[in-house]
Amino acid sequence: MDELHTDPILRAQEAERIYTSPLTVEAFRLMEEAIVEGWKNAPMRDKEGMEELKRMHKTLESFKAHFHQAINTGKIEIANRDRSLRERAADFIRRAA
Repeated sequence: MDELHTDPILRAQEAERIYTSPLTVEAFRLMEEAIVEGWKNAPMRDKEGMEELKRMHKTLESFKAHFHQAINTGKIEIANRDRSLRERAADFIRRAA
């Protein structure tokens, strides 16, 4: 497995690059708008259509959440690595003094 799949920081960087890409932002916006328009225009008696739109919206939100999770995991990993480096540096300085 390559490093992008195993390193949470690289995954976070790639997820953020994709998630904030103008094409991705546009695609998410257009999908959201289409779902909302579908809800607005669906007849109340079309329960199956409304349920399908709800499933589509949940799927879209789940897809976005995957990116958020990767980004947040990377941020946590960076914070943990930074803290570990600070602790090791402080320990080194204490021993050297």
